[in-house]
Amino acid sequence: MDAASAPFFSWRFTLRELLLAVSAVGAFLGWSVVVYRDAHRQRTPFCESVDWDVEFHDVLKKFGDPQLPHQAECFGGRGNGDGYEFRQYRIELAPPQCDSFMNASQKQIHDRIVACNCSIDAENIGFEGDGGHWFAIGYHRDSVMGHAHVRLIPDAAGTFNLRVLVFEGRKL
Repeated sequence: MDAASAPFFSWRFTLRELLLAVSAVGAFLGWSVVVYRDAHRQRTPFCESVDWDVEFHDVLKKFGDPQLPHQAECFGGRGNGDGYEFRQYRIELAPPQCDSFMNASQKQIHDRIVACNCSIDAENIGFEGDGGHWFAIGYHRDSVMGHAHVRLIPDAAGTFNLRVLVFEGRKL
């Protein structure tokens, strides 16, 4: 056999085959990124362990009121390494107790964050007239940062709505 008659192997693809191959590789890479992010989603120990029902019940007991806070609403979501949780409670407090209740709540949550080996980044407290009392605590641990926002808002029935929003995500 001479060189001219030897079988020749050629890589020839049609445009349709090339488009199909690129689409398959792109879909696989996209899926693997989603799986990687889900596998490396991190939470701080504070976010994983806090039980808001217990936290606020403990604060209310300090005021001699063994009432359980009535949870009116709760929802949350997680995805791509970020997550949030929202809770709303209805509690009965005398208006003069609001400042003390919020200070005790802030101290309890601050202590819980520190006990979970998280570092406090920022801490603010305020009052907005009819908008109620609020405080916010920013914290982080390793590559995850989070914020806890708590707000006490008076309602028309003479009770208070206690709203809690916590969210965490990776530092950029």
